[in-house]
Amino acid sequence: KLPSGMRVVMVQRQGRLFIPESTTHLEPGDRVTAIGVKRRLARVIQRIFRSNQHSDKRRAIVCGGGSVGVGVANGLKEAGWMVKIIEQDRRRCEELSQMCSSLVLHGDASDLDLLQEEHIESVSALIAVTNNDEKNLLISLIAKHLGVPRIITRTDRSVNERIFEKVGIDVVLSARGAAVRTIVSEIINADKI
Repeated sequence: KLPSGMRVVMVQRQGRLFIPESTTHLEPGDRVTAIGVKRRLARVIQRIFRSNQHSDKRRAIVCGGGSVGVGVANGLKEAGWMVKIIEQDRRRCEELSQMCSSLVLHGDASDLDLLQEEHIESVSALIAVTNNDEKNLLISLIAKHLGVPRIITRTDRSVNERIFEKVGIDVVLSARGAAVRTIVSEIINADKI
């Protein structure tokens, strides 16, 4: 979302220039030309560079933009964390971008290329809360392989809890509100150690 008084007038994507429309979605690697009020442009530039050069270790990626994912992202944001949400459903991404202040990425959180593009190895926590236990396990194993120090995964089936824990993944059994509180508490308390 851009502030009023600012317009994107040109996008360069993979060597191709085009004029964006209201339906254009910016993608990683796009080069953007914008015009607008100097004060607004300066604010956006500061926000972009501050987030790219953010050295604070309190960064998390939430995989899954359902009610638990949004609750976790909001709880971490309130505690001062920098949070990104990865959601596979484009329509849900658009809803999330309107309702929460976290950066929302459209994509499959089990896509190794996407996770590497997002420099997952530099985050201090990954929270896998999709509505699919197997996908949560796959995401968690990839994150573990890439060196994420704190991984918390939601499971809806208690039979999966032992499997997740055997491979070194912290597990939270889902009961929506309780899961959100537990996940946020786990991450914030681990950060204080």
